[in-house]
Amino acid sequence: LAARIRELGEEARVALRNTRRDAIKQADTGRKDGDLTDDSCEGLKNDIQELIKKAEARVDQVVKAKTDEIMSV
Repeated sequence: LAARIRELGEEARVALRNTRRDAIKQADTGRKDGDLTDDSCEGLKNDIQELIKKAEARVDQVVKAKTDEIMSV
């Protein structure tokens, strides 16, 4: 059961990485199309990265808590 939780956590991290890739691609497209300036595009990329890091940390926290809960039973 603990292995399944870790597997689900990894799936969540992969989904987050895919979301980050897509969001950064959209930011680059916005810059190429002229919708975003270079500075705003870089700022947007930094914001995306920060949000993804927070989400990954939350996933890690939940996986650890659930794994510890299962192992203590």
